[in-house]
Amino acid sequence: AIGSLIPANRAVFHRTRGQWTRGLQRLVLCAVLGFGAAYGGANLAAAENASSFDGPVSAHPDLQRAGDNRAVEEILQDLSLKFGGFDSRIIEPLLIHAAAFQETRQHESALLFLDRAWQVSRRAFGFYNESLVTLLEAMIYNNLELKDWEEVDRNFAYLETLYTHLYEPSDPRLEEGLRQVSSWHVNAANLNIDNRSTSHLLAARQVFMKRLESAKQLRAADDPLIDYLQDGLAIAEYNLRAIKRERHAAAYSEVPFTREPLWADSGRIRPR
Repeated sequence: AIGSLIPANRAVFHRTRGQWTRGLQRLVLCAVLGFGAAYGGANLAAAENASSFDGPVSAHPDLQRAGDNRAVEEILQDLSLKFGGFDSRIIEPLLIHAAAFQETRQHESALLFLDRAWQVSRRAFGFYNESLVTLLEAMIYNNLELKDWEEVDRNFAYLETLYTHLYEPSDPRLEEGLRQVSSWHVNAANLNIDNRSTSHLLAARQVFMKRLESAKQLRAADDPLIDYLQDGLAIAEYNLRAIKRERHAAAYSEVPFTREPLWADSGRIRPR
């Protein structure tokens, strides 16, 4: 999923391209049925069971029209004139267009529509609402495809903030979300894709600590996940010390220490 990571890249989220497309379809369906209420229960259930978007995204007639030759700016302008700049009704067509461009691998165009939906959602439903999680994940997927590591990192940082604000440590959804965040930092540190291994190690340590706090509230003391997270913390701290020693050694022309790679945080328990 990330450059050479791009198979590893997608492993960061443990999702295939098709799963990403279906995730965006689901968000489109929620928008169709009532964006704000869809996350409350009945409408969401209807969205999950809806069949109108079964099959490829491009099969939907609105999505076929989305990929015409008009400039993206013109499409956005037309939508703004029709719905108003920040009317929540604009979210549905924005997501439909984003899904169409994403499916045809026009990731930069897809991001323009996702970013606009992001702005409208924050204004309409608040800075910390669950719809932003799916939007961020879709944005991250497109950023990964473009190898825009700076935006990937920035969006993962906000994803961590969102999950922390939305869910208590006792909520299993927090672990699910933070696992995605730590996967990014572990892969980025191991591959040093943006020459910021130390920053990623610090971030991974922080996320491991949050996940450990959550796991202790949800699981038995002898649960393998707790052992896994404690190992993750220990390896991150060891590597941070090793980097500090390497820098000290380089300053005095000594032989540098070798950093131990972190294992890929796939959500599976590390074999003993």
